[in-house]
Amino acid sequence: MFRTLIIFIISLVAIGANAQVVINYNSHAPVTGVNNIYVSAGFINPGKSGKNIVWDFSNAELQNETRNTYFEEVNLNEVEKFNINTTHVLKEDDNSFYQQISPEQYAITGFINDDFIIFYNQPLVRIKYPFSYSDRYEGQLEAHAFNNNNSETIIDGNYSITADAYGKIILPGEKSFDVLRVCQHSNSVQVSRCREVNIESTKYLWYSGTERYPIATTIIQTKRFCNGEVQKTENTWINQKYLKSDKTPEQNSIANNYFDAHIFPNPLVDEAELMISINNASDVEISISSITGKNLKTLQKRIELESGQYFYKINSSELSLMPGMYLVNIRVNNEKQTLKLIKK
Repeated sequence: MFRTLIIFIISLVAIGANAQVVINYNSHAPVTGVNNIYVSAGFINPGKSGKNIVWDFSNAELQNETRNTYFEEVNLNEVEKFNINTTHVLKEDDNSFYQQISPEQYAITGFINDDFIIFYNQPLVRIKYPFSYSDRYEGQLEAHAFNNNNSETIIDGNYSITADAYGKIILPGEKSFDVLRVCQHSNSVQVSRCREVNIESTKYLWYSGTERYPIATTIIQTKRFCNGEVQKTENTWINQKYLKSDKTPEQNSIANNYFDAHIFPNPLVDEAELMISINNASDVEISISSITGKNLKTLQKRIELESGQYFYKINSSELSLMPGMYLVNIRVNNEKQTLKLIKK
């Protein structure tokens, strides 16, 4: 009996130690219509790389500064502007990051704000799909930037993406996730008519297996100017939806039945996928209807589901969908949300 118990305990430890997060296209690729708010936590040292690391952010001092991010589909004029296969745009406050999202990778093709615009010679890859511990990708960073006076800056350098660690992250409020950490590192030289700047940037992102967007990010950037001046910035941001603490600046707590739901791709041609993420065990009911309210299919009969992510296939042929707009009706406990589904 004792020997059996020891083997059982060892097995549990082995399972826990080997549980790793894999970043996949279907579960982690950004989708349109999603707003994320990241709360500043000052600077938290990202710690070492390796296996079974514990990142304890539970004592982070959350601040009033936030970053709002929102993904939307790119319009035709913007696609032509960057002359690269641009599919989406990430709005981050006053900044617009133009994206190329495919089953193979997530990359940046251009950037615009009120001060300047950047054209990348080739997509700047941010993640490959699938991506797991010890995976690594390297590339060249080549771009041209223009400011409001049409002055050009040439950007040349290199970058790497490495899944350098996995383990557990603990957030303020003691909520924890099993995570994979991705390190995005770049070195570049920006040369303009007036000056030359060397920029080294490292961004750490903690991804869980059940959440589409990073749980937390830490950004470290050093700028070295030709006159000897050095500027260094260090910041850590935590996704507000995963915080349950009275320290949260704009929101003391997240409702127990809080949930997210996204459809990708949307518009759909043949098939799309509905992803719903719920924070706590909840009664869930999902259906598809016409805009007149006629029920076309029940994707999920009302039933209690545990916290986590759930995926539902929407097949246009099976539903005999004609081009137009349809409604995906979601009820989680007493909350309702209706998503618009467009059939091309």
